[in-house]
Amino acid sequence: MISQSDVDITLVAAEFARYGVEAAYFVPTPTGLTKSIIDATYSVRRFLMTNKLHSFDMQEMGPEHRASIGVDLVHADRFDLRQMSLYRPLTKSGDPRLWISRLADYAQPGNLIALVESRPGRLTAINCSDPVIWGTRTDPASPLGSLLTLAGRSSVADELLAKLRDVCRLGYVRSLRSGPTGVGYTLETHLGIKANSSKAPDYQGIEIKSSRVADQGKARTRSTLFSKTPDWKVGPLRSGNAILERFGYIDAISGRKQLYCSLSNKPNTQGLFLRLNGSQTVVEAVCAPNDVAVVWGLEVLEEALAVKHRETFWVKAAKRIAIDGTEEFRFDTVVHTRRPLVANLGLLIGSGTVEMDFTLSKKPSGGTRDHGYLFKLWPKDLELLFPPPKSYDLTA
Repeated sequence: MISQSDVDITLVAAEFARYGVEAAYFVPTPTGLTKSIIDATYSVRRFLMTNKLHSFDMQEMGPEHRASIGVDLVHADRFDLRQMSLYRPLTKSGDPRLWISRLADYAQPGNLIALVESRPGRLTAINCSDPVIWGTRTDPASPLGSLLTLAGRSSVADELLAKLRDVCRLGYVRSLRSGPTGVGYTLETHLGIKANSSKAPDYQGIEIKSSRVADQGKARTRSTLFSKTPDWKVGPLRSGNAILERFGYIDAISGRKQLYCSLSNKPNTQGLFLRLNGSQTVVEAVCAPNDVAVVWGLEVLEEALAVKHRETFWVKAAKRIAIDGTEEFRFDTVVHTRRPLVANLGLLIGSGTVEMDFTLSKKPSGGTRDHGYLFKLWPKDLELLFPPPKSYDLTA
């Protein structure tokens, strides 16, 4: 159990965050070291799946389905390659297990072991409770120091940053599409990215988010983190059409029935708001005072955030209106974030910092048009969800 760690995990996590490195953690128990069994916690399972190293959900039970991957153990003066076994036993309902070969030679009961991806597909384990090993993190020549330095860099990010500087040198460019999506479509077109409906990151694993900046220098719109449909099997309302029929209104201009609104932790004009349930594991869209409409599992939302924003460029564009009324953009700055602090997502939803937008309308044919269930936050709040962002002035 993480709570049994002999060092403060929050201090360790903060230190990794300073380097822009995400880690998963486990703490071996005396019984676990003796029997060569470690529980694969949710943190470890999510970490392995997000980094495409292993999925316990896809693994069958039994010793014949055991998987093995290499893992480098960090010492003060060297790396030591070991094997990590990943399996689900036939007993204990197949609860996920892991084991690193000869772990008892490296760690004591209660030690905090961190798993990091030192580079794509390469797993490394660090005994954060060992003062000698942990003390080498500030030495760039040490195994741990070099690992943290390299893990915080991205050649793909450098490549994309260079392309953004080339776009910036073009100055103001005409919007290639009218409406709110024009800024993103225009930038991606100039970067050579074709428009598609994929939910995967835009540029070789890096998500690109663009927004207009007002004259005062502040972003005019919230940034969309991800879109996630509610759990239709659990919530009282089990389709977008049901939501629209229950809470929709007639638009005065188009005459159609629609529901375009934002939900935070306080009731909006439709009386809708977001909250966490009593166990803090489910996000509920509620109609005041206590009528649950739809729900999302918090774990599902955390996974969507982790996958979508493993690495993200938040690009800001100055705007102006040309003589013919067309918008023009100049892409001036970018904020680079890596590995979101997914554990903060529930807290930020509960506090109203992260909001969710309904985007539903009635089609002329009678069906429902659904543009997604968009979880958003203001750019000024990025630091609450992402360890320290790096800002770049593209004009420099």
